[in-house]
Amino acid sequence: MDFQTWSAFVDRFIAAMMSTVEVDAFYSYKIEANLETSQHHYRNLPAQAMQQYLTEKQPYDPLFFKNHNGDLGEMLLLSQQVIPDQYHTFLQEQQIGDNLELYFKYQHVPIRGISLIRSAQHGQFVDDDLIRLKSFYHLADFYINQHQTVQAQMQVKHLEQFEMTKKELEVIDLICRGMDNPQIAAGLYISQSTVKTHIQHIFQKLQVQNKHQLLSKLLQLNRV
Repeated sequence: MDFQTWSAFVDRFIAAMMSTVEVDAFYSYKIEANLETSQHHYRNLPAQAMQQYLTEKQPYDPLFFKNHNGDLGEMLLLSQQVIPDQYHTFLQEQQIGDNLELYFKYQHVPIRGISLIRSAQHGQFVDDDLIRLKSFYHLADFYINQHQTVQAQMQVKHLEQFEMTKKELEVIDLICRGMDNPQIAAGLYISQSTVKTHIQHIFQKLQVQNKHQLLSKLLQLNRV
């Protein structure tokens, strides 16, 4: 999903959500395979504050995904976290009352995030807000995963240069559909050990080490 598509989706998502839940600002981003963020998009936040957050304060943010060692749920609420003094001061300076982080995953790997921000004037998110937001989250998660799957499947046509076998292309297609190794084995009527062998050959040919890197490689091929 390129930046234009992502930012347009986020704008529509936030506009629909704000009809039922009070949100004063937001910040959205893509999580790259190297765990750096890109495609930053935000509204109602001072550019200086965003710059300070990204360059100085992000490591102290209890919701920052790198502070959770990959153990992320769907939603994290700032008011339920222990907030370091360095970050608490920043929140006070920016008059932020609460922050809800939405994490979107593809094949169990975080790929996108949206930070919903409430001003100190409007206070913390409450249980009723979270119930409503969870419904919006699941709709957005479905859309993002469908988009990722379609994008990844489109890249199979770019793999001729890597001399993939027909069976390896079939395995890649099923990986793009979100299937795990047992499901791939059942779908292709082969053993799980054979699936692992095919995946090892795919990784070697594409010079990747895991399925997340494989999907990232496929998406990169579309931009070549």
